[in-house]
Amino acid sequence: MHKYHSDHDSGVISYLIEDQNIKILFPPDKDGQPSIYTYSYTKPGKKHVEEMKKLAVKGSDLATYINKNIREKYEGRESVENVIITD
Repeated sequence: MHKYHSDHDSGVISYLIEDQNIKILFPPDKDGQPSIYTYSYTKPGKKHVEEMKKLAVKGSDLATYINKNIREKYEGRESVENVIITD
């Protein structure tokens, strides 16, 4: 995964761009576990996924976009204990 570079404190830690999806690592939730959410061409759809990819690379407003446009429309969620993040 690649570290999400933002000019301000963000709700996104890192991301991984794949052909038809993007995976995003969010900070620990109320249970104390960080989670990786997968957003795909299937759900929430190609238009949203491509916009999220652009915002991830840009390091700008990705969490805001998700909160305003996606919310619970993700393909999958997995709790993680160890993740390797690169710059």
